[in-house]
Amino acid sequence: MHRRHPWLARVLSLSRPQALPSLLRFAEFELAALEEVVADPVERFDLHLALTGFVRGMALTLAAEQEAQADTGVDADTWSEHDPGLRAALRRHGGPALRRVGDYPYDLQRVFDTGIARFLDGIS
Repeated sequence: MHRRHPWLARVLSLSRPQALPSLLRFAEFELAALEEVVADPVERFDLHLALTGFVRGMALTLAAEQEAQADTGVDADTWSEHDPGLRAALRRHGGPALRRVGDYPYDLQRVFDTGIARFLDGIS
C-alpha cells in the first residue's frame, strides 16, 4: 500500500488517528489477528501501534530514498560508495562494529522483511 501511495505514511498519525473507515477496518483486522496470541487488550493495542509504527517508519524511509534517487539519479549504494564526506567520517569515527559490516548492500525491502519477520516472530 505504501509503495503505491508514498504520501500515505506522511499523513497518517499514530497518536491522533484519522477517523477513516479504511483505517478503522485495518486496525480491526490487525487487532483481531493479535487476539489469537496476546490476551491483554492494552498489550494488543500497544503491539498494533508498534507494528504500524515500524511499517510507517520503513515507508517514510522508502519514500525519502525514492525522492533522493529521483532528484539525483543515484541509488543509495552508489551514493554511499562515492560520498567522500561519508567515507572520511566512517574512517575517523566508525568503530569496529561498523567496520565489520563492510560493504553493506542497501536494500530497503530486505531490511523491511528482516524487521517484520523478527517483529512477528517475537509476538507469536
